[in-house]
Amino acid sequence: MRECGTGPYRRPGPRRYHSLNPTFPYSHIPLPSAYLFDLDGTLYQNNAAIPGAVDLIRRLKAQGTPCRFLTNTTSKPRSSIVTRLRGYGFPVENHEVFTALLAGAELARSLECRTLMPLVRSEALEDLKGFELLGGTAVWSRSPVGDPSLGTGAGSGPIYNPDAVVVGDLAEDWSFDLLQQGFTALRAGARLIALSRDRYWMTGRGLTIDAGPFVAALEYAAEVTSMVAGKPSAAFFDGAVESLHLAAGIPRDEIVMVGDDLRGDIEGAQAAGYTGYLVRTGKYQEGQLADLGIAPGRILESVAELL
Repeated sequence: MRECGTGPYRRPGPRRYHSLNPTFPYSHIPLPSAYLFDLDGTLYQNNAAIPGAVDLIRRLKAQGTPCRFLTNTTSKPRSSIVTRLRGYGFPVENHEVFTALLAGAELARSLECRTLMPLVRSEALEDLKGFELLGGTAVWSRSPVGDPSLGTGAGSGPIYNPDAVVVGDLAEDWSFDLLQQGFTALRAGARLIALSRDRYWMTGRGLTIDAGPFVAALEYAAEVTSMVAGKPSAAFFDGAVESLHLAAGIPRDEIVMVGDDLRGDIEGAQAAGYTGYLVRTGKYQEGQLADLGIAPGRILESVAELL
């Protein structure tokens, strides 16, 4: 069994169980040693906390259960995400929140990249500090009004040669020009860092296309393969777990990822050796369980049913 943990701060102790009440459906399952939580669709949805989610996180923290919060959201910096969580009432600290954008920056550093072409919203660029940003949405952030039309047109304007192209969610701000800039840089030898390959996410208007299809378009056109920084990358899960400083010897499957995405949250966590619990909120779709053949450790109506 794969184990994890390098820190001295949490010692394995007697196994704790979900409930001493034998009628509780999971009373025979030991409580996990730590939890990783997805955010959008799991802890909150449509600009409000999932009912019972705030109380759950407070209870876990009160009993000393380690938690981390993982998100593939790339439209905002971590500071804004933490502010949003606190606004809903969640007791979270900056260091507890792991974002795909910060993971992408760490991946770029490990590859010794110094220059990046960001294809993420300009308000999120603060999490790419330390890099020289060339073209892409960095052009918007330097323009007087942040106008997406001020980029370079295909075949005209400056040619950028970054070390890597970093792709996140731009929603309605995607344009042919931005894709062309990324394509040109990739053909010239830049690496492709995908902050996520999520196909879609749940918004107030229903399922909405996410960054994954645009990553796939650039891969196909430039004949390259992306490196994924966020979920379902095993390195993303591992980075969050390592920050918990769990005692050595705790089996990986005692660490649980809770999320609404069968592929990114559940399958990704399981592939990294962790356990995945699926919630029937957010982007969850009933038919996927049979269609994808992914078996979560538990299926919850919402995160409020966790304990």
